[in-house]
Formats: sequence, C-alpha cells, structure tokens
Amino acid sequence: MIQVKLTISGKVQGVGYRASFLHETAKFPHIVGWVRNLPDGKVEACLQGREADIQSIVEWSRRGPAHGRVDHVEVSNEALDLSLVRFEIRR
Repeated sequence: MIQVKLTISGKVQGVGYRASFLHETAKFPHIVGWVRNLPDGKVEACLQGREADIQSIVEWSRRGPAHGRVDHVEVSNEALDLSLVRFEIRR
C-alpha cells in the first residue's frame, strides 16, 4: 500500500477532469482518496492503494480527459492516511 499526492497543471478545470478522474479510479476498487480543484487553476489528488493501481492512475492523469490539456503532473509520496475509506471529489 502506498499513498501519493498529485498536482496537475494545464487546462484541467472546466473540462471534466475531476469527474473523469473519479471514473478512472472506479476501475480500481481498492484505491481510496480524493480529487479537487485548487484556486490557482490546478487540480490536486490524493491516492492510496496498490502501487501498480496507483501507477495506472498516474499515467492516466498525464493524459486527462479529451477536452483538457495536461502540461505537468507533480507526484510526491505521502504517509498513509488510514482515515481514507473511498474515493471522492472534494470541493
């Protein structure tokens, strides 16, 4: 089990990025965490789960949804937050 935080920049707000991210994580039922918009136009996500599953989502996050444009994805490792129990969109 690992946990990572992603910061995604580009045209990632107003293009369905968070909803698409949620849809992608649903393919991996053991991933928990959240995704949210940041005030600076970036999207931030926290993912916890199996390393291979997390890597699949990180790879998807570099492409994003069809109407968006991802310029950069910063990935950082974090300590496990055992209070996470599902994946959700945060405001």
